[in-house]
Amino acid sequence: SNIVKYKVPTDFWRNIDHAETDVHLGRGRNMEGEGKQRDQLKNEDFWRAVLKFEDSCTKRRTMEEAIRHYDGLDDDAPVVIPAPGVPEKMLELSEDEVEQMISMRE
Repeated sequence: SNIVKYKVPTDFWRNIDHAETDVHLGRGRNMEGEGKQRDQLKNEDFWRAVLKFEDSCTKRRTMEEAIRHYDGLDDDAPVVIPAPGVPEKMLELSEDEVEQMISMRE
């Protein structure tokens, strides 16, 4: 979305990306080799929720576009997402997998 892409400062993305790497590597909030504590990301849970929401919106938009394409609908035509909803790995599916999934709707 435009909010995530244009309104969130670049430094934020570097901060959250490093936080994920540091935690994964067992370094907590310390920056390796610098011996100082990194400023903790303010409202980290909130921002992670914003990122998750953005990811969910992107997946849903991709699913809606695929349904419109498959059904020959206009770009702004409303569509219904079939149960069980948008797949978690929607953005990783091939075109053939998406088409097969959409063609199996009731």
